[in-house]
Amino acid sequence: VIYGYDLMNEPNQRSLRKIDYLTLQYRTAQAIREIDQETPILIAANNWNGPRAFPYLHPLPLKNLIYNVHMYHPLRYTHQGVGGSWNRQTWPGVSRGKYWDKQVMQQYLAPVRKFQEKYGARIVMSEFGVVRWAPNGADYLRDLIGLAEEYRWDWCYHAFREWTGWSAELSDNRDDEKTVDHDNPRLKVLQN
Repeated sequence: VIYGYDLMNEPNQRSLRKIDYLTLQYRTAQAIREIDQETPILIAANNWNGPRAFPYLHPLPLKNLIYNVHMYHPLRYTHQGVGGSWNRQTWPGVSRGKYWDKQVMQQYLAPVRKFQEKYGARIVMSEFGVVRWAPNGADYLRDLIGLAEEYRWDWCYHAFREWTGWSAELSDNRDDEKTVDHDNPRLKVLQN
C-alpha cells in the first residue's frame, strides 16, 4: 500500500536556483496527479523540513497534499553523543543558553501551526526523535507527540530499526546495542 508520495527529503536551498525546491515539488506533484488523483503527496518545507521555513511556504493548488515538518530541536539535546563532542543535556533543560520545555517547543512549532490554521493544511511530522541515551528522552517524546496530537498532525517516529541510536526498542545504555528492552519509557510513549 502506498501511503503517500514523499517528494523531497530535507531540502536546504540557500540561494536562488533556476528551479527552486517548491517549484520542483509542484511540477512533480502535477505529473503525479495526471496518473494518480487520490494518493496523498507530501510537500517539504525548506531548511531541512524545519518549522522556521513555514512562514515562507505557500500552499500549492492541488488536492490531497500533506505538508511535511521535521522536529529535532533542540538539536544539541536530541543528537547528543552523535558524531563529535558530547555535551550531556536533559529535558527540559538549557541548550545553547536557552531553556527548552514543552512551552518553548510549542513556540518553535508555531509557524507550522499558523500555516495549518491559515490554509486548512494537513500536516505530518514525518521525522522526529531523540537518541536513546538522552536523559528524559521519553518526556521529550511525550511532549512533542502531545503537541502533534493536540494539533491533529499525523506523525512518524524516526526511525524504527534504522540505527541503534534511534531505536525505541533498545535500552538507554549507549554502550549496549543488543539488549531489547520492551519496558523502556521511550517505547511506552510511542506505543501509548
